[in-house]
Amino acid sequence: MPFFTCELTSLSRISFSVADDPFFKSARSKFYPEVVVISSKGKVLSKINPHHRESEKYGMEFLEDFREPQLKLNDDKKVRIALTTLAKKGRMVLLTVRTNDLRT
Repeated sequence: MPFFTCELTSLSRISFSVADDPFFKSARSKFYPEVVVISSKGKVLSKINPHHRESEKYGMEFLEDFREPQLKLNDDKKVRIALTTLAKKGRMVLLTVRTNDLRT
């Protein structure tokens, strides 16, 4: 699987979000976003997900139910990332969509 890179200029913040179903409200949450910051030496510097909701050092936070109730169709989840805190060279930001264990 190829890895893609992109250059962001003149942006101060980005968000990465997922939804379980774009048209219906789910009884149980299936998916959630996870962001991992990795150093050039391979060390995990920070991880944001429903279990680790905030990283002030790297300017990231996990948010749920962020839409206005009139516009909300499902339970959206997102990670907001402040790019100014990630400006140091030698860091990789990995954006992943994870799934909850629904077997129970």
